[in-house]
Amino acid sequence: MLVSELSSRGKKKLREQGHLLDELCIQDKHFFLPLPPYSPDLNPIEHAWAILKKKVTDLLRESPNYFFEYLERFLKLNEYIG
Repeated sequence: MLVSELSSRGKKKLREQGHLLDELCIQDKHFFLPLPPYSPDLNPIEHAWAILKKKVTDLLRESPNYFFEYLERFLKLNEYIG
């Protein structure tokens, strides 16, 4: 749903929630930086995912058998921990 489609009551609620978030950030001394939509270059986690994707792709190209062996070990470890 677009913001323009919201009722005036819904818009008021969104503003109130935004103010609450601002207050909580200030209270706990956090820095809140809203990102523009569709801006993966500004989001650090996107860079981490890109690095992980490249490493997995490289590993698959170099030695696919080892990749699946490591994946199996990882899944068993998570099953053991969880």
